[in-house]
Amino acid sequence: MKSWARDLLINLATNHIDRFLTSVTPWELDQLKVAFEKGLLREESGFLFLPDGRRWSLMTVNKEYITHIAIYSELVGSGQWHPENIKLEHEYLDLVIFERGTPVIAVEVKRSETEAAKLVKGLAAVDPLNLPELDRGNDPIRKMKSLLKLKPKEFWVVSPERRWTFDVDSSNGTLKLREPNKSEAA
Repeated sequence: MKSWARDLLINLATNHIDRFLTSVTPWELDQLKVAFEKGLLREESGFLFLPDGRRWSLMTVNKEYITHIAIYSELVGSGQWHPENIKLEHEYLDLVIFERGTPVIAVEVKRSETEAAKLVKGLAAVDPLNLPELDRGNDPIRKMKSLLKLKPKEFWVVSPERRWTFDVDSSNGTLKLREPNKSEAA
């Protein structure tokens, strides 16, 4: 009986992994490899351990988590940023990069270019001077509030296929995301 259950679980896990891998891009796979090689990510007993001590079950890792790991790995793996300068899931943003204690880059990750473009479009429609108090379920408003609080120099929206980079202008007590100064493939 135990053998049957084990075989079933292995089959379920294999099917899950096979379906999952069809959606992972070459950039994400390359960055996952870098993350493991540099010790930024490790697997133990069915869990992925993140640099900040959190762990994700391999069976429940979703597509967006892979993109989180990929952009984190790219930032640290390039040598430009140290792990201690990057906070994961900070102030309702997926990554925030600090320089001498000050937020310089805020990053929001989306699992697809379609979702990322929807956020970019939604942010363009948000009036930072007229934000509703309730923001649950309204991603553009929640992100705008976070950006107003942190006031980073840049804001990135990253998907596996594309990256939008905005300059953040927080002068005059408001916040304006300037047109993307570059849009590049991830």
